[in-house]
Amino acid sequence: MMAIFVSEKDISTAWLVAMNRLLTAGGDAVNLTVCIADPTAEDKAVRQVLDRFMSEQRRAKRPVQPVSTVANTIFPAAWYLPDRLGSDAAQHLYELEQTTRSVSRRRNNRGTYFERMVAWPGPNGKKFNQLDAAIGRLSSVRERGHQRGHDYEVGITMPADEVAVPVLVAGKDRSVIGFPCLSHMSFSLLHGVVHLSPARADFPPASSPACRPRRRPRHSAALASGPNG
Repeated sequence: MMAIFVSEKDISTAWLVAMNRLLTAGGDAVNLTVCIADPTAEDKAVRQVLDRFMSEQRRAKRPVQPVSTVANTIFPAAWYLPDRLGSDAAQHLYELEQTTRSVSRRRNNRGTYFERMVAWPGPNGKKFNQLDAAIGRLSSVRERGHQRGHDYEVGITMPADEVAVPVLVAGKDRSVIGFPCLSHMSFSLLHGVVHLSPARADFPPASSPACRPRRRPRHSAALASGPNG
């Protein structure tokens, strides 16, 4: 099957439907696109079943992690405390990432997705916080009364120029498996609401609990979030 499109109300339903559609297609698709109306909502029972499966895989000596561990490599939600810290919450989040970076790199010496977002390897060794820049630009647009912001987006962009957050480092990330599966994140503003569209260059087979060696990338996937993305 060349392409699969899934649109569901929450992240759990979307994941289940997407996996079932992929399995029905024989485990392969050139493009898998998943739209989630509310990506902050989930069915806890689905996560519990998935985590139990992951625990069984770890007991079998397979290198897989719980859902929360993987999610925290993209955004460590426990570190972001806007209710307690107010406007200082973002800076606290970035400082914690920098402080714990050496610990994170013990598990993966190439870093985490979140590190790529907030410490992009810029020219002359300087780090660039592209996530903060994207948030700043979107906030500025909305404060000026604009309800749309996707006209800033370009498919392939330098992080300082557009409302986009690339993760894959050209010339360095050459593996078709493992980190980084997530290759790009772009942000849009529509009707005053922020939407997030992450993309990944390769999607593991539906029968696989983790990325395994592949001869070549055979899937591309884009996940478009809804109002709370």
